[in-house]
Amino acid sequence: MEPTRAAPARREIRSKRVCLSRVAIPRLSRPVVVRGRVVDRRAPAFAKSIRARLAQAGARRINRSVIIQQSNLLFGQEKPRLFQFGGRARSWRRGPATPVIWPNEVHVWKINLKAPGLCDNREILANDERIRASRFRFHTDSDRFIAARSSLRTILARYLRTQPAEVKFGLNPFGKPHLTGGQDKLGLRFNLSHSQDMALLAVARNRDLGVDVEFRRADFATDEVARRFFSRAERNQLGAIAPEQRTEAFFNCWTRKEAYIKARGEGLSFPLDQFDVSFAPDAPPALLGNRRDAHEVSRWSFEELSPADGYAAALTVEGNFSRLLLWDFPGSAI
Repeated sequence: MEPTRAAPARREIRSKRVCLSRVAIPRLSRPVVVRGRVVDRRAPAFAKSIRARLAQAGARRINRSVIIQQSNLLFGQEKPRLFQFGGRARSWRRGPATPVIWPNEVHVWKINLKAPGLCDNREILANDERIRASRFRFHTDSDRFIAARSSLRTILARYLRTQPAEVKFGLNPFGKPHLTGGQDKLGLRFNLSHSQDMALLAVARNRDLGVDVEFRRADFATDEVARRFFSRAERNQLGAIAPEQRTEAFFNCWTRKEAYIKARGEGLSFPLDQFDVSFAPDAPPALLGNRRDAHEVSRWSFEELSPADGYAAALTVEGNFSRLLLWDFPGSAI
């Protein structure tokens, strides 16, 4: 009987897990973590290959969404534009029922104040809000106020995972609302603006912000209004713009100044003629100068918004951010 032949020795194969994190690629690309099993000594080469591919994909994504450019703005000054999201090309998507907001993001919600049912949500308002609603002279203005405030409560409640009626507000010394109590564990900051049948709500985490929307009315864009609210340099620039573009430029200036004032949270206690914004048609929005504090220019980021035809809108955010999401409040398509 032949002796039993020993089975050939098999090479022991060890599996290694390769985990690639965000550290491997640029910060703004926000890749998904990639995990895979590879064999023995091929692990380092595999990891290096995946890192290179993700870095290339991330670079392409940055080039598409973040444009680094310099623009000749108001008064012929050149100011670097670090983040430009392409305001006119952005689209508004249906807002999520349970939104998640990251520290590097800003969310803007578009609300149609004429949407069915919004003005019937009086029961979720606080007593002081109901009193304010009852003081409007015209029923249409009262309905718009109820629709705006109830939408504000509903949207913020989605972030806080609570009921709209449970959202509590306080006011700073200049009247800007903020969340109170222990309900906010995210550091949410928000700002609401409405004009005619349109409202915009901007939301961010741990950074001040302001938003303004205005219905373009040619009869309001007058030299008299500009003399009252614009700086001397802004008035001179407005007068040099072609008449057919003057209304658009006027409301660009108006909304950007208003958004900046609202972001500061000091109301009209800060004189409007003490700072300048860019507003020429197709000029990137920016704060060009602040005669009371020159450091303000680098503190704030500006974005142009296009919520609907006939409306001008602007967003001002403290610091830089890498992602802007535009949400359409359910049932609010305009």
